[in-house]
Amino acid sequence: MNDRDEQPVRCNNCHAILAESPNLAGENRQPCPTCGSLSRCLTASINETIRVSSHISMLQERQGEAMGFSESEHHGTASGSSLEEDGNLQYSIEGKSPQGEQGTPAVCEVLLARMKELGYPYDTVLSGSEPADCVFADSSKRKLPQEVQVARASVSQGLWQQLRYTSAVNRTLTTAMVVKELCDAIQLKERKLVPSVRCSLVLALDATRLPGFGFDRIVQEFRRSQGSWAASLGFKSIWLVGPITRLTWRLDSEHM
Repeated sequence: MNDRDEQPVRCNNCHAILAESPNLAGENRQPCPTCGSLSRCLTASINETIRVSSHISMLQERQGEAMGFSESEHHGTASGSSLEEDGNLQYSIEGKSPQGEQGTPAVCEVLLARMKELGYPYDTVLSGSEPADCVFADSSKRKLPQEVQVARASVSQGLWQQLRYTSAVNRTLTTAMVVKELCDAIQLKERKLVPSVRCSLVLALDATRLPGFGFDRIVQEFRRSQGSWAASLGFKSIWLVGPITRLTWRLDSEHM
């Protein structure tokens, strides 16, 4: 936004202030009553307001293993996670509780980027229709479009209610507790979708506000203990989607 502040017209010779419009054509000017000059000095100042916003995220790794992640406010929330000395996951969320489909486009974009890194041919995100929230397409049309449904990585009502009422959550979970939360989220979707629908869907668990769910140690334990179970549910594939591709993983597999 900017405001233009016009200054008075002055004689360019003696600098006297003149009762003259700054838009007056030169041929219509009257001589300066002080010195007779027709030369004018016109000045203007512009006051401009620039709004700058930034989003900063930081990943902490130790010997190639994700141990911590934090980010500034993004889409209304700021979050952070860290693995403690005892192996437990500590996480915090500040801001607004997500509503409805809020954040779904961002989840689809991160998942698409991760799949491209792994060699999947999709390169475009399209709008989806029920039950798909989005569709991944291959612009070369060598591969059929893939439907994706997005769901929360945690279906703990206490978590989201607390965020809604207090705008802040701080919790500590064991690895086993995180694995159970992921299982609960997957199972909730599995119960709502018949096998003939599940087989064509990629299930994307939204952990963009829960980055610690995508730490290597958590994913390794899920795959070790629940990978075969997740694969047996009949989804095309199941992914955990963090705020960045580094924290985005396919879950229905026993291998990293």
